[in-house]
Amino acid sequence: VSEIGSLEELRSIELSIPTLEEVIELTKGRLILQTHLVWAEGKNEEPARQLVELIYKHNIWDKVIVAAVFEKDLENINRFAAGKGIAIITGTSEDPVETTIEQVIEKAKRTKTVWLGSDIQDAINNPERIGKIKAAGFKAAAWGRFTTSQESESALKLGADLIGVFNPTVLEAVKNNAFSLQ
Repeated sequence: VSEIGSLEELRSIELSIPTLEEVIELTKGRLILQTHLVWAEGKNEEPARQLVELIYKHNIWDKVIVAAVFEKDLENINRFAAGKGIAIITGTSEDPVETTIEQVIEKAKRTKTVWLGSDIQDAINNPERIGKIKAAGFKAAAWGRFTTSQESESALKLGADLIGVFNPTVLEAVKNNAFSLQ
């Protein structure tokens, strides 16, 4: 989506793409929804406020993980959630400034983040990444835009708790093989 200029342009290309609210209404209570706060880049708090409002409206704060790479965005999510009397599970990973896993772990500690993510290729090429995340007391996630089922299985074997996939075919392959990994 980030390569598309606007939601209107995206919808003109593919009319079947639902809004986040439509996805929430379709999945409410049946699975954990992971969403990523983008475009705010720590400079605009309005997207965080709107996202928290949507989560609160649908009573799904225990069924959603909100990821953001910028510390200010995580702070905004936590602040708006606290204002509603709720706690939202957050996740983070590298941003343009913080490139080492140690820097990301420190940011996660400051923002009380639960999930720490890594690019799946980095996790596979540097197997100690997932171990460092878990040793610091965080849940480990691995994701990638063009993740394959083999990469997903490798990350799970390294100890990842969550695999972020953008391709439903990969998701099915991972689900079908998940029990053989245990």
